[in-house]
Amino acid sequence: MSASHSVPDSAALPGLSGPLPPFLQTVGMRNLVVADGQASIELDFDAAVHANGIGVAHGGVLCTLLDVVMGYAAYAWPANPGPIVTVNQNVQFINAMRGPVRVRGWVVNGGKSMVFCSAEVLDQADNSIAIGQGAFKKIALNRGGRFEINGVS
Repeated sequence: MSASHSVPDSAALPGLSGPLPPFLQTVGMRNLVVADGQASIELDFDAAVHANGIGVAHGGVLCTLLDVVMGYAAYAWPANPGPIVTVNQNVQFINAMRGPVRVRGWVVNGGKSMVFCSAEVLDQADNSIAIGQGAFKKIALNRGGRFEINGVS
């Protein structure tokens, strides 16, 4: 199982080629697909890595999955593509995660500086495990090509 990206040729955005970022690989995410304000990713549940004290996925794992797909969806939103940071995230935990999941996120709306997204975590039977909503702020790259937020890079 490869930790890879799948990005259409029309979405030539920096950072969407090559291997997944190290954090996403460490968590065990794979098969990232990003296109036109939508994103999806998969995770195989590993109790030794992802479980909390009662043997189901830790809530932080679910929050991370939702944040990742919403962030990539916002980053690749055709109306205003580019780098973003999470401003707010709201998550509802619906069922326990004990096996492989797929996560999908999409842009709901946005403007010049903010993008609003929704996402869901689904098990193999398409049962909802968690849903989330997020707000993301567009950020700029400075002259050195580094991310800059409020004048700080």
